[in-house]
Amino acid sequence: MERSIPIYWGDPRVSEEFIPQTFIDLRLYENVLNAFADIIRLDQNAERMLEILNAPVFKDGANKISEFKAGAQASLQAIFDQPLYEAR
Repeated sequence: MERSIPIYWGDPRVSEEFIPQTFIDLRLYENVLNAFADIIRLDQNAERMLEILNAPVFKDGANKISEFKAGAQASLQAIFDQPLYEAR
C-alpha cells in the first residue's frame, strides 16, 4: 500500500477527526515559504517521515478506517447495482 503525508488547507476542525501530527496543516504556518521549508526538512528526515506514515490517522483508530471503507463500498455498490438509465 502506498502512503503519503497529506498537505492540508481546509476546515479548521480537521483535528476533531484526524490526528494533527499525521498531516501538514498549512493553516498553522505564517506563510507558504515556512511550510515549504518544513516539508523539505521532513523529506530529508526518513526516520521522522516513517513515524508519521506509520502513525494512526484517525482519532478513533482502525475502526474509523473500516467504517469508511464499508461506507464507500456500499455507496459504490449502490451506484453499480442500479439500472444504467437511473445512474447519475
